[in-house]
Amino acid sequence: MTAHPYWYRVLLDLRALLFPSNCFGCGRFDRFLCHYCRHQIRALSQESLQSRTVYYRTSDSAQGLSVWYLASYEGVLKECLLRYKHQGATQYAKLLGVILNGAVSKIPAAPQLVLVPMPSRRSKTRERGYNHLRLLLRFRDATAARIPVCWLLRASYFRTSQVGSSAGDRERNARRVRVNRRNFQRLRKRYPLAQLLLVDDVCTTGATLSAAASVLADTGCKIFGAVTLCSAKRHKF
Repeated sequence: MTAHPYWYRVLLDLRALLFPSNCFGCGRFDRFLCHYCRHQIRALSQESLQSRTVYYRTSDSAQGLSVWYLASYEGVLKECLLRYKHQGATQYAKLLGVILNGAVSKIPAAPQLVLVPMPSRRSKTRERGYNHLRLLLRFRDATAARIPVCWLLRASYFRTSQVGSSAGDRERNARRVRVNRRNFQRLRKRYPLAQLLLVDDVCTTGATLSAAASVLADTGCKIFGAVTLCSAKRHKF
């Protein structure tokens, strides 16, 4: 990623002078996101992929789903993502999008790989004024751009927000996802041997990805795995 031009940095300095603020990452009296914390997030694109496994149900068994990600859902990255998703801070879309698409570029090669982003509720998209994953996927590098994107899933009417829900509620709510039949037919026609790579911003309990994989597997789709920007730490009891 290239550095911002001099005039842009001057404008940021003027804004910080007129509207004093503290960096939400380190608390430094500077900007909402200081140069040091911004660099800390950018550096994640150079990290190696980590992975975890979540399980999803098919008609006759349980299957493991590999979830690749670059970082833990914590610290300045978590705060940046929360502000982007829930506070309309779209100025961080490129910063986060480059990292997410960098993770996509590092996925092991597979024939006819197709990206399937997780769906957002229509009401939430209207409230935000943007689809947060669609906006992130605009910042694709040459490698990621070669992988087609299919909006194959849609949230059902009764699906609610996952924020603050218990693990059980998350699992029940996550099942309220459906396949877009029109896009499914297009996928089958254009990519008959497609292997699907699910895409989301963060994997917490894994319920959302698991439910999506189950729904897609029931239609006969081949699930290659999933990729997210980050993953919540799993607590052992």
